[in-house]
This record gives sequence, structure tokens and C-alpha cells, in this order.
Amino acid sequence: MSQVDVIRGWKRVRAIVVATALLYTPAPRVAAVEAQSNDIVALDGQFGGAVSVIALDGRYGYVGVGPRVAVLDRSEPGQPTLAGWSDTLPEATRDMALAGGRLIVTGINHGVFVLEIDPATGIPRLDQRLTVEGRAYQVVARGHHAYTTTPLGLHVIDVAPGGPARVVGTLPLPGLRILEDFNLVLQDDRLYLGDRDAGVGIIDIRSPEDPIVLGWNEDLSVRRIAVGDGFVAAYTIEETPSGSFDSAIQILSLDPSTLLQPVGRIALDPGGSVGPIVALGRMLFFVGRGFSSEQDRYVTEVVTMAMDDLTSPEVVGRLGAPSQGDVNSGFSAWRPRQMVVDGGRLYLAVNGGSNADSTRSGVVAYRIDGLGVLSPAGEWLEEMPSVVQRAEPAGDYLLISEHLSGVLRLYRAAPDGGLEALGLLPTFDGVQEITASGRWLYYVSYAHTLYAVDLIDPHRPTVVASMDMEGVRVLVADGERVYLGRDVPSEIGGTDRSVDVYGLSAEGGFVLQGGLASVCDSHMTDMEFAGGHLVVTCFTDGLIVLDIADPTQLRRVAQVPIGYRAHALAIDGDLAIVATEWLTPADERALIPRPRYGGVQIVDLRTLQEIGSHRTRLDRLGGVTSAEWDIAVIDGIALLTSKEKSVRLIDVREPEQPIEVQVLDLPTAVGELAVAGHVVYVSGENAGVYRLRWLLEPLDRTPQALYLPFAFRRR
Repeated sequence: MSQVDVIRGWKRVRAIVVATALLYTPAPRVAAVEAQSNDIVALDGQFGGAVSVIALDGRYGYVGVGPRVAVLDRSEPGQPTLAGWSDTLPEATRDMALAGGRLIVTGINHGVFVLEIDPATGIPRLDQRLTVEGRAYQVVARGHHAYTTTPLGLHVIDVAPGGPARVVGTLPLPGLRILEDFNLVLQDDRLYLGDRDAGVGIIDIRSPEDPIVLGWNEDLSVRRIAVGDGFVAAYTIEETPSGSFDSAIQILSLDPSTLLQPVGRIALDPGGSVGPIVALGRMLFFVGRGFSSEQDRYVTEVVTMAMDDLTSPEVVGRLGAPSQGDVNSGFSAWRPRQMVVDGGRLYLAVNGGSNADSTRSGVVAYRIDGLGVLSPAGEWLEEMPSVVQRAEPAGDYLLISEHLSGVLRLYRAAPDGGLEALGLLPTFDGVQEITASGRWLYYVSYAHTLYAVDLIDPHRPTVVASMDMEGVRVLVADGERVYLGRDVPSEIGGTDRSVDVYGLSAEGGFVLQGGLASVCDSHMTDMEFAGGHLVVTCFTDGLIVLDIADPTQLRRVAQVPIGYRAHALAIDGDLAIVATEWLTPADERALIPRPRYGGVQIVDLRTLQEIGSHRTRLDRLGGVTSAEWDIAVIDGIALLTSKEKSVRLIDVREPEQPIEVQVLDLPTAVGELAVAGHVVYVSGENAGVYRLRWLLEPLDRTPQALYLPFAFRRR
């Protein structure tokens, strides 16, 4: 088989990312990873990701953004500026703390990393990965010691300069569940720990290497805690006798005679929740979210409580968020991730939302007056691609849909891998499925509405048509026509899987042009054009080929069985390459964790026969992840993602004998792919977007540019 440049015609590919990150400014880059001589791709850059945590130290502030740390210069407190970025870490950031001239970071996959801080620039560089028994969550620090928790207990780390960091003490704490972030607080000589199963405890760390438990309340199921002057505020969710759940902030005493006993309670509205929470003296600040009957929408706000009387806390201030759009969307216009107090200021790590005026992410600071009232005191906010979960070509553009906020953002992807930011489109009710062709973008929202967007002016994408549309699983566009793979109620009961064809009318609406019922028995996972045919993958039915020469008269012409589960599809000339999951062999099903197998199956579309396959054990799975499978092809090399923390490259130039030629490991689980010429973008959930550099000599040296739509996808 001759090599095929699959970039011709702009092959439809996807990308899934998970978290909040950068847009109208140039994306920060990382140095290219040194590649081995036989590698085909290498990590060439990373940008975006969730804004997660803040650590402050005099002049500099450190902000976790995906798998890197942004460094802010705070010389002018009201005008923080970006001073630089850390290396790309092996994991996305979860928490971090400063100690001994070092930055200690816990990752989303529970690793612990030690970064040395350059005293001249404040820039941290990765120096060490520390082995800590168990899964590390939070980390706090003071002096030359850092403290982190795992389900096995408390671990003490010596981070004194002049030598490697090392674990110097462990305090077993049986019964810890450690499912929540921001449940570890260091104040004076005491650590305060909250846990969903174990309750709330106090640990004496005057002798850091020999910590001692001072007290414990095992009666509470605690999600988050804050420690103030004489009290602990614990956000709890308790099941009532009727089976419902009651949310509240319990105020616990620090008086020795009533240590950790409830003395007050802040009730939350039904359905309300608490995000970040922090205390300063006798003031408590927390981010609350709940439905406002007065405003008829969900409201997110920072609430200030006066704690002078612990038995009866009083609300003294509310800082509201911008409008969230549709009350049923579940998309917040303002997503505070962490909150810290330093030097009389309150700092919020925020991720942008669906309101057109609140789409940026970063850090917002507020001055705290003597009464706890907050007033603006500076910000560092950037337009960053957020939780991005799908990619489609749209002429020359890269379109990014943020899963958390539902904002569609448009970029131009240049041949060198750089991105130029263009327009954005607030969607309010989110993006579930997306496709594009030429000047037209189509997407289906979580509110089950199909939209058509005109991209003729990429700086001002415009919705030109909308229509209620239930059950859409996949869709693909051909100019002013869009094909929808749907789950719809069957006339005889159960669910039917149909393909419907809609066109755009001259009046600006959708017109049904044709369709075909009972395409397959399981839900559709992907569809691609191949000549005058539409090739569809169905989850357990394999490959289905439809004749679409006449869109008003769709006709099923073939079915090709595919392994166990068909997840994604790429068309390479006359070949259909399917990302496939295989059943675990019977003799391995009792193993924990159960091994999983995936790879590719190759179908010749001329003979409609499978001609080759490659199966491999998926040994780099990323744990709990919303990453999707995806596949793309460049110059006869298939790139496969399968919920692993890696991209697998399979040579399919001899389709009867495909062979794996490289596994590129990445910091996080990766999902959908987006290809612009020989530059590859791959989503990394809350780590943002990774850019991969193609190392082989390209078959087609014509410069290419592409807009790639990224959006959430459900399969």
C-alpha cells in the first residue's frame, strides 16, 4: 500500500480536554521533549488546563494551571503580571505549598513533586519526584517541612535546602477516605484534617517528625474545612431519616473543654453546595451555589460571615457572580476553584463561565475591610481553553468548546503549531456534540437543541438556525447538510438507532431531507464520509456502510463485525481504521485490576472485508477519566487514544500487518485528537491541550492551517 496523505480534504478528527485555561493571548509553550532516534512524534508544547490552586510567597504568586505552574509577579499588588511558567509536570496540579525555597506539588494522579525555585526569577523547575506511600491529595507546609495526606495517614516531608526532599515521619490514621480536596489546614503548631468517613481531627506538629493526635470528632461527614480564631468550620452533608440529604456548615469549638464539638450551624438552602472555604480571624468566607427563587436561576457567590457569636453566625456580605444563562444548564458563569487569604486580601482561583463578559480564567483578588466587606484589589485573568472534549475541522480554524462553561472559542492553527485567537460564542446550555464543514458549524447542546453557526466571519460566529433535537449521539456535516446519528423511541417499544439528514433552508431554519431507521442495534459512536457513502461505527454492531448518493433515500449496503466495541473511526483512502476494544480473555477476568485490550481493525471499503488488526494491552490507563477514544491517520501512521496517559502510534501502511511503532507517554489521560497538517493537538482533560511534533519527513510539504473545534462529547 502506498502512503496516503490523509490531510487532504481536512480529515475530521476530534479532541477532548478537561479543565479551564488560555485564549486571546499567545499560548505559553514548553521546550520540545528530546526524542529518541526512532520516534515518530514528540511532545512539543502544552497550553491551557484547569486553574486549580494558589500559593503565595512575598513577591511571587504561584498558580496551578493544568500540568504547569504560572508565576505571578506581585510587586504591584493591584496589578499582578505573568513572570513565567514552570516545566510541564508529570501530572496536572492538584495542590501545592511553599517551603524551604521549594514548591511542593501534588498531582491529579496523586504524585508528589518537588520544584526548585530560582531566587532571581521566581521560576520553579522540576527537581524531584517523591515517593509517598498511598495516594497523595493535599499538601501544606511551614519552615522546612511539608505535610501531605493519603488514605494511609499523614506523611511528613523534610524539604530543607541542600539535599533531596525525603519522608521523615508518618502518622497512621485508620479509616481515612480522603476523597475531597482542601481538607487540610495548617495553623500555628496544629494541623486540622477533615474527612468524609473519619470526621475532623487536630494533630500537634510542634515536633514535625513525631506528630500527635490531640482530638477527633468522628460523628461528622466532612467535605471541606476552614480554621479561624477559636473555631473550625466544617462543610457537611448528612443523610436524614427520610433518606434525603442535609447540607450545612457546622461550627466546631476549639475551646479545650468542648474541643471539636458543634456550637453553631449555618444552614444551606435545599440543593445548595459549598465550594472553597477559608477563615480569617473571626470571619468566614465561602463560595456558595444554590437556586435563587428571587432571580429564578442558580447563583454562585462569595458569602462573608461574621463569627463573633459562634452560636449564631451572621451574613455580612455577598459577592455575586455574573449571570449564568439558562437556569437548567448546570454551567456556572464563574467557577472559583480555591480561595486563600494573605496580607488582608482574599484570592480566588477562578475558571471562566458562559457569560460573554466572564470567560477568562486565572486569579482575582479582593481587599478585606474591617467588617469583612470585599472590594476589587487586582486580577490576573487570561482567555484559556478549558475542559475541551472534541475537535472538528472548520475551514481554516480551530474551534474550542469548553465543557465547564459552554463557550465556543475560535482559533487559527498555524503550520508551526501556534494558535491565533479569533471570536467566541457563548452557548449557555453547553456543547454535547459538534461537527463542521466549510463555513458551517453544527452542534447539539445539553438541552437537546441542534444549532447551525455561520463562520464566514471567524471573529463573529453567528447562530443562524436552531431546532429541538433529542437523542443525538454523533453528527457529521457536508456544507449546508448535516447527518445525525440518533437514539429515538421505537414505535414498537425500546430504542431505535436512526440516521437523519437535515439541510438549511433559505429562511434560516432546518429542513428534514431524508433518513434511515434501524441502522444498528447499539448506539452509534462515530461516522465519516467515504466517497458517496457514510461509514458508521456502532458500539457493538461493528461497521455499517450507508449509500448516501441520494440524501433523501439513504440505503444500508453492508455491515462488518468489529471486535467487541467500536469506539472511533478514521478513513484513509479506501481503508476504514476503527479504534477497537477487545474482550478481556476469560483467564484474566478475575485479575484486579482487570486487564483491558484495545487497538485497531482495518476494513477494505472496496471489498467490505476486514483485512488486518492489531491488539495490545492497555497498560497506561489514567484511572477515573472522561477521556474518549479517538483515532487519526497521518502518512499511513494511525494515532490512537484509548483513555490512557499515552498516544499509541500504529503503522498501517501494510494494512494486513499493522504494527505498533511508538507509545508516547503524557502527564494525563488523553482523549480526542486534532490534526493540522503534521501538527497534532491532543486533549488532556484538565491538563489542557498537548501539541505534538511530527518527526518524520512529511509526504506533503504544503503548509496547512486549520481551525479545530473542540467540544464535550458523550458516547
